[in-house]
Amino acid sequence: MLRHTAYCMELPKPGKKPRPFYKSAARVLYRKCYKMQEKLCQKNFFSLQIDISHGFTTPLLLRQKRPILLLIGAEKSEPFSKLAARQEARKLWIFAKINAPESTKKALQGLGVEDKENVIVLLNKDRVHKIPISVPKCPDHLQKMLQMIGQAEATKVLSTKDPHPLRYLQVEKINEIFGFEETIVLPDHTLFMDQDPFARHPPIAEGGTGGCPFMQ
Repeated sequence: MLRHTAYCMELPKPGKKPRPFYKSAARVLYRKCYKMQEKLCQKNFFSLQIDISHGFTTPLLLRQKRPILLLIGAEKSEPFSKLAARQEARKLWIFAKINAPESTKKALQGLGVEDKENVIVLLNKDRVHKIPISVPKCPDHLQKMLQMIGQAEATKVLSTKDPHPLRYLQVEKINEIFGFEETIVLPDHTLFMDQDPFARHPPIAEGGTGGCPFMQ
């Protein structure tokens, strides 16, 4: 929109004086467009439901404290979508979906989801809870179920000695872009730990390291 505003304005021809207030008018238009774009970015920084069927950025899902709520196998679920639209719910869970194409088979097997199974999966680090899509009748019902199963015994417990199942989605996307290559996904226990991405770095110790935090 900023580009459109800048190039659609008529520029003065060489040797002719510009129109009165031309510069001030351009400046006002730019400010209005900039404020609108800034407001749009603040309110729509993340999608309400992140489609991770073809990969995702690791810190966005795995290196944060909130549990992940996955809609698997179905195009949509009204209770899931309406709950994802609530701001207070997005503070408690990250809402994502997997459309279950052929490339996600390894990831779903790692989560304990059977082929062509339509479920909502609550993934709280290493603990996996499954809810059939047909069970929750409304967003309030789904929210109560999530609060209850969060304290219940997990459907499956992921081993920190095995690769994280969602990492297979990233590998499939890399193969899609650069061509297939046999890749070994290594386990990473830090993906199961609570981490604060905004935590301050520990103070730099004096002497011997030259002040570089990466050399400590």
